[in-house]
Amino acid sequence: METRFVTQSSRVSPPRRPASPAAQPTAPVLAWEDQVQAAADVLGLIPILNIPAEIVSGLISLRKKDFVGFGLSVAGLVPLQGEAAVALKIARTAQQIAKQNRTSQNKAHQPQNIAQAA
Repeated sequence: METRFVTQSSRVSPPRRPASPAAQPTAPVLAWEDQVQAAADVLGLIPILNIPAEIVSGLISLRKKDFVGFGLSVAGLVPLQGEAAVALKIARTAQQIAKQNRTSQNKAHQPQNIAQAA
């Protein structure tokens, strides 16, 4: 029986893996219905397209059990005064996206904070 010794130069190092996904902060990905609703909210500002867009946005809000969003969609159907409701709904959506983004960034940096504390 022959014994073989492996030298350092004969070893093959495994390929390097990129950093873990948790270490790289990424923006939250919106679900398809959130993307459709955001597009419908923007289309709600266009005079001819506002009625079908607000109906779509309202139905998506009902599906998500977002009754405030549904109320804003119904208010957006009212001529002229509804524009303020649509603008408020867009601002509300932007605020929710910003909050999700802050939450995901905090979660991405959380393991680093624990490692630094240790």
